[in-house]
Amino acid sequence: MAYCETPQDVAECIAFATLQGMACAVRSGGHSYAGWSTGTGLVIDVSPMDAVRRDGGRAVVGAGTRLIDLYGELASAGVSVPSGSCPTVGVAGLTLGGGLGVTSRAYGLSCDALESVRLVTADGRILNCNREENADLFWACRGGGGGNFGVAVSFTYRTHEAGDVTPFSLRWPWARAAAVVRGWQRWAPAAPDEVWTSLHLDTGPGTGTPTIEVIGVALADAGAHMDRLTAAIGADPDSSDARSRPFLDAMKFLGGCAGQTVEQCHAQGSLPGQRPGGNFPRTDYAGKSHLAYKPLPDDAISTLFARFEQGNDVANRSALMDAMGGAIARVGPGETAFPHRKGLFCVQYLAPDTGWLRATHASMEPYMRGTAYVNYVDPDLRDWAGAYYGPNLGRLRKVKAAHDPGRLFRFPQAL
Repeated sequence: MAYCETPQDVAECIAFATLQGMACAVRSGGHSYAGWSTGTGLVIDVSPMDAVRRDGGRAVVGAGTRLIDLYGELASAGVSVPSGSCPTVGVAGLTLGGGLGVTSRAYGLSCDALESVRLVTADGRILNCNREENADLFWACRGGGGGNFGVAVSFTYRTHEAGDVTPFSLRWPWARAAAVVRGWQRWAPAAPDEVWTSLHLDTGPGTGTPTIEVIGVALADAGAHMDRLTAAIGADPDSSDARSRPFLDAMKFLGGCAGQTVEQCHAQGSLPGQRPGGNFPRTDYAGKSHLAYKPLPDDAISTLFARFEQGNDVANRSALMDAMGGAIARVGPGETAFPHRKGLFCVQYLAPDTGWLRATHASMEPYMRGTAYVNYVDPDLRDWAGAYYGPNLGRLRKVKAAHDPGRLFRFPQAL
C-alpha cells in the first residue's frame, strides 16, 4: 500500500511495480463494487492529494478528493461541479467513468465539465491531457473508466453557479406503482433541464409491501415540476415534501448526512483521505446496472415488480432509476468515451444478497439489451466491454495499447 502525496510519488510507485513485475491497483474513494481498488499487488492510493483550488471560473481538484469536500470547498464561492450524491465517493473514479449526478441534466456529466486531467502513465511520465495536449488520453479519461490508462492525480473543471435548490419527494401507495413508473418514464427524460428525478423501488425486513417514491432536485420552481409529474402519472401522491436549501445543504440532505458538518459526512475510520470526525456509516451491499434506451413496456414493469414482491422481507433491496436526457443527451456518443448519451435513464439494482441481484438483473436483461454503467462495475457481466463502452470500445482499446502496451494497469475488466 502506498499513500501518494505528489504525482512524483505515483511515478515512483509505477517504476517500482514495473521493476518488480507487480500488478497495480489504483484507489481514490475505494467504492469499487468488485473490490478492484485493492489487491495483492501494489495499491496506489491517491487519497492524500485532496486539495481543491479555485482558479477563476475553474476548480483544480486533487484526485483524492471526496464529493463532500468538493462541494464543501466550492460552496463559499457559490459554485460547484456536476457530481453525484454519495458524500464519500471519490471525484476521480466518478469522473473517469463519466459521472452521472443530480445536476447532470442541467450541466452535463462530471466529465463534460472537465477541461484537463493530469495523468501518470505506465512509463512514469506525468502528462497534462486536454483538447490540445494528449487529446487521445483526454478523450478516453472522459468515460473510459478508472485505472485503465494511468493514475489520475488532478482534474480541472469548469464550475457552474450553485445557489439555493429544492430537493423534493413524492410517495405513492404500491397499488399505484405501475402507473407511477409509466408516467415517470414518459415525463422525466424530457422534463426541463433544471429538474432531475430518481424513481426508487425499495423493500426490506419488516416493511411488508414494497414502497415507491420519486425524489428530485429542482433548480427553480419545484412545485410546478411536481405538479407536471403528478399529472403524467394520473394519480395524486399519498405524501410529498419540498424545501429550498443552500446548495451544500441540499447535497448533504441527498447524501444522507443532513445537518452534519463536512467532516462528519466523511466515512467512519482512520485511513488517509478520511477525517477523525467522520460519521458516515459503512454499508455492505452489491450492485448491478442497466441503461434504458426505451421506456419499459408493461411486461418489463411487471417482471421488475415481481422481483420485489417475492420474499421481500429478507433483506434491503432497491432499484434506483435516475433520469437522463437534458444536457447529457446534447453531447454526441463519440465526443467523449461515455457512450450512453441517448439513454433515458440509468437503473441501479442494490442488495446485500447477490443471488437476488443476479436473478433481478437477468430478468430485466431482455428489455435492456446488454448495457451497463462502468461506475457500477459488475464482475458477472460476460460482455462487459460492450455493455460499458458500446461503439467507443475500439477507440478505447487503441488508446490503451498506445499508452499501456505492457498492461501494467490490469484488473479483471481492464481494457
